[in-house]
Amino acid sequence: WVAWGLTLIAAGIELYSIWWNAFLYCMNRVQQSARIGFWTYLLRVGISCVLLASGLGLLSVPIGSIIGSLFGRLAAKRAVLDVLSRSAAEAGGFDMLSFLNLAWPNSWRLALQSFGNYIRSNAMVQICVAYFGLGTTGDFGFSQQIMNLAYGMALVWTTVKWPRVMQLRSVNDVRSLRELLWPRLWLQIATFVLLAGAAVLFGPLMLELLGTDKHLLPPRLLILLACTSLLDLHFVFWGTLLATENRIPTLWSTVVTSILTVALAVAMVEICSLGVLAIVLAPPITGLAFIYWYWPRVGARSLDLSWCSFVLKRHGTTTR
Repeated sequence: WVAWGLTLIAAGIELYSIWWNAFLYCMNRVQQSARIGFWTYLLRVGISCVLLASGLGLLSVPIGSIIGSLFGRLAAKRAVLDVLSRSAAEAGGFDMLSFLNLAWPNSWRLALQSFGNYIRSNAMVQICVAYFGLGTTGDFGFSQQIMNLAYGMALVWTTVKWPRVMQLRSVNDVRSLRELLWPRLWLQIATFVLLAGAAVLFGPLMLELLGTDKHLLPPRLLILLACTSLLDLHFVFWGTLLATENRIPTLWSTVVTSILTVALAVAMVEICSLGVLAIVLAPPITGLAFIYWYWPRVGARSLDLSWCSFVLKRHGTTTR
């Protein structure tokens, strides 16, 4: 119970502390923000390891989290104030009610959309456990982790530019947005294809050479999983671009798609006896029904182009 209490306190402190680093990131200080995040995480892990080795047990992780969060808050706050100048940052009061009125309309929408995605991914694992056992679930989970790793590394190309995108969006500089986003989108796609392709081609061989007991899904299922992740990557790009207009239009379609994905996976397992193929096949079917093609079209229109015109036509790269 003490460990649970400290974990809740640690979660609250982390949630409270991270806004300074988020503010720094949105000031287009992406590298500085990432560096602080890295050292914060390293400090958390290091302290937790030392405390675990000292025999502190379950208390080690939340204590490490609390100390790391406080360090990250202090470092990010100092960086923000150095940019703004302390006199400007400390001038005037802060109206919490006005801030909540400004932040709440999009905050609950983004939270609900993220919760829907979380439920979908965890529900698929639970379906796999219920119908196919821990062995198959382990293969599915490990394969999904590999694709998530490729997904996350590819996403970096655009993640580092969203603060700049928001600045350009605020002044409606559509031409500069096209020039900034076009190469980043293709770098993102190429990186994912390269990493996911390497996982499909060489992953099983590498696991065999390493002598590990982990296994990937069969190649055809792994390829399907990679295609789904690529479609997700593309959808997230356009959904994030639309969110820079201070709205979350993708909310309800994403939540409905998540619910339908889980329902379709269960139905295909029960009725069609497709095995683990049902778990892998359900997400692209429900995604292709709407969100994978509709929101990219809407996102491209926000750049005053069709999707084909933006993606297939090279745009200048004067904006950095």
